[in-house]
Amino acid sequence: MLHHELEQIVSRVASMLAAAAAPAPAPKAPAGGLSALREAAEARREAVMEHRELAMELVIGALLNEGNTDWDPRDPASCRATYEGKVVQALK
Repeated sequence: MLHHELEQIVSRVASMLAAAAAPAPAPKAPAGGLSALREAAEARREAVMEHRELAMELVIGALLNEGNTDWDPRDPASCRATYEGKVVQALK
């Protein structure tokens, strides 16, 4: 159940990141044919994967830094080295 909830949170954060980013441009006409369509699809897949990876890092970082008022997701030095909060213990 906890894993499902974590997946839901990561998916929501990834969706927010995708909404804030510029979408990968779609090919206009069959100028490049199937190869252009394939390249555009691959670019969109890569963008989705990058958003999901960043979302996972943000969610896990937030869990590890629960109560850490100095945490800044843009500054790795502000992250706790270890933390054994209830949610982290349940994930183990």
